[in-house]
Amino acid sequence: MKKIGLIILLILLAIGVQPEIYGSEIPKEKVVLVKKFPEDGLQTKAVPWIDVDSNGNIFAVGNREHSIFKFSPEGKLLLTFGGWGQGPGELQWPAWISINNEFNQIFIIDNIGISIYDSEGKFIQKIRTFIPPLSLCATRNGVILLQPTPDKKEMINYYDRQGRLILSCGEKYQIDYSLSKEIQPGYLDRLVNDGKILSDGKYIYYVSHVFGEIKVFDFSGKLILRKKITGIKNLEMVRREYEKLFFKNGIKKNKDGTITTRLIFDDSYISGQNIYLLMRGEVEKGPSEILSLSKDNLDINERLSLPEEITPKHLCIIKPAGTNGGLFLVAFYDKVNEINLIGIFKKGVSK
Repeated sequence: MKKIGLIILLILLAIGVQPEIYGSEIPKEKVVLVKKFPEDGLQTKAVPWIDVDSNGNIFAVGNREHSIFKFSPEGKLLLTFGGWGQGPGELQWPAWISINNEFNQIFIIDNIGISIYDSEGKFIQKIRTFIPPLSLCATRNGVILLQPTPDKKEMINYYDRQGRLILSCGEKYQIDYSLSKEIQPGYLDRLVNDGKILSDGKYIYYVSHVFGEIKVFDFSGKLILRKKITGIKNLEMVRREYEKLFFKNGIKKNKDGTITTRLIFDDSYISGQNIYLLMRGEVEKGPSEILSLSKDNLDINERLSLPEEITPKHLCIIKPAGTNGGLFLVAFYDKVNEINLIGIFKKGVSK
């Protein structure tokens, strides 16, 4: 049998076919829900973006409510701030959140710019943004934004707290706009470069949620490392499918005029020595997963399978996976009870 296999391999190579040589995958471990809140569901019409401060308080972004909800580590609602408007501290369709844990300051993207609050919801300042960001990451000295546009090669912009541009870096994915004539170039740039900006204070990380690739830059803008995530066969197959779609066939509108969003990951988070990725269940045709990657080499070191009865959308880490099994905070849609919730998950047996 070994000889037959070798003969087939030699034939394939002779005719120019490159067979896929694939090793064993990292086994999955289950994580279980140990706590959810509020029990009667969040008062949000969409699953909220989330982050946690250095005291363990949890902040959730209500996009359609134009408000931010603060919960204690035990899940008790402490306060609500923001509200519809254009005045100081008011919001319009807020989305991503990033907390600077050195100062416990909360950075929120909305349609107007970046609003900054203290941990008690007191408004500090607003940074205007004229290019709508796809993601943000708060730093000690400012904020890093993912802002791809057709007229600029770089997609990552770093601003100080006064809104002055410090650095632009990170070449965006180049797309032939003529392949997708039905869609505006600006929107195509947002589709193909969708992802998350992360930072540990030393490096800037761009995680492509479309192609499952990570690029690492230093704070001078130099590319330090670029790597496609490997080790999951279906992920690599989906990536090739999306690359073909975006770069060869083009994106088309659906019959009803909508555009289907194509993503491998829904969210990313950095904590300790690891980067955590929330992988969509569609990739493996099963439950969504949390992938833990080493910051050093971007290799997968852990695969954690979430319960099947939830649709998770956003992720942050309370304790890294190596700390007593890890604690993962996930905002999700409960498919059984049809409500939005925030849950604390961990490896092991549920209480």
